[in-house]
Amino acid sequence: MTKNKLNLFILTTNLNDFNKLIIDSLNADRRIRINGIYCSESFAGDDGFKSKFKRLISFGIINLLKIVIQYIAFKNFRILRKKRSKNLKFPFYNKKNNYEKILSKINQDDSIDIILLIYFNKIIPPDILSRSNKFLNIHPGKLPENRGVMTAFWSLYDNEKFGYITLHEVDKGIDTGDIIFEEKFTTESKSLYKLMYGLSENCAKIIPDYLIKYKNKQCNKISQDSQLAKYRNRPNKKDISLMLKNNNFF
Repeated sequence: MTKNKLNLFILTTNLNDFNKLIIDSLNADRRIRINGIYCSESFAGDDGFKSKFKRLISFGIINLLKIVIQYIAFKNFRILRKKRSKNLKFPFYNKKNNYEKILSKINQDDSIDIILLIYFNKIIPPDILSRSNKFLNIHPGKLPENRGVMTAFWSLYDNEKFGYITLHEVDKGIDTGDIIFEEKFTTESKSLYKLMYGLSENCAKIIPDYLIKYKNKQCNKISQDSQLAKYRNRPNKKDISLMLKNNNFF
């Protein structure tokens, strides 16, 4: 019987190490039923290597060489490939499928309680948002002070001592919806990968309970103060160079 379960649909970029931690936690929770996943990368099983490599090239050849040397010379900061998640017995969709048609269909499905964005890289069309309050987003940063993309990178760049995971409602703005929870974690990592892994690991432990509370209307939502808002863009070559210069690891 699944009628009393929280029915979830997930939007994510790919099945990389960070996303898999959260998805595996949700999939293992008997109170939650995952009805499907949409991955915006080339295919649902993509581990993110192709897109990551293209992005690194855009950071500049010199920076790319420095990052490669880091992984060779410092094993503690090297990416360790995990085994692919098992028991994911639900439909997968990818960019070969029509994104807006899938969203529209899922949004109109009354059995779906929540559409969860896990580090997703696409904007939800305004006409779909105007007909729904199902969309929630997991954001790896403090809101509203750290809106935008690659917020974990900017935490390292700014030498912050804490990492944040925020769950918020999705509205027509970028990371502007009401906050459902925000958790702060102490971090001493100088590795972007390890920081993101740690944030995702902590998120995986608490996200099922918060989704259940949200479904049961037991969350005290907090409106964001727009006067504190700061938007982060994707880092350019200069930003990457300075981040590496400060003895941080990609």
